[in-house]
Amino acid sequence: MNGSQIVNTIERLLIDASSGFFSDEERKELHVVIRITCEFRTFLNELQEHDYPSFEVADYMVGTIRSGFDCFFDIFFASHSIVDWPNRKLEWKLCEAFESFKNTYVSTFDSLTLESISFQERLSSLLYLWNMHFVFLGLVMGNAQP
Repeated sequence: MNGSQIVNTIERLLIDASSGFFSDEERKELHVVIRITCEFRTFLNELQEHDYPSFEVADYMVGTIRSGFDCFFDIFFASHSIVDWPNRKLEWKLCEAFESFKNTYVSTFDSLTLESISFQERLSSLLYLWNMHFVFLGLVMGNAQP
C-alpha cells in the first residue's frame, strides 16, 4: 500500500469502529493526525542514520509535526471521554537509542492497520505515536545549533 492508501485504511478503521464518536471537524483533524503519522513512518524508514538525525536532515519533518499540533491536541482531548482506555505509557529506554525508537515506532504504526484491534487500542496507539513525535522533536531540537 502507498502512503495515501495506508492513511485511508487507518482512518476507515477508526471511523467505522467509532460509532459516531468524531464530529465532522474532528474527522478532518483525525485525517491530519494520521497523515502526519504516516509521513513520519516513511521518514524513519528512509533514514540511513543509526543515530537521531541532525536538525538539517529532520527540518522538514519537524515542521510537518509542528503543523499538526492543534489537530493532535483536539483529538487527544476528545479521547478523554472514551471508556476502557488502554493504559499506555512511553518508556524512556525505548527512546535512548535511535534504532530502538525507530523499531518501536514502526511496529506500533503497523498495528494501526490490524483489523483485530479495538477502536480504543487503535486510537491509543495513534496518540502514543504522537508522544514519540514529541520525544523526537526534543532530541533533534536539543542537538541543533541555534
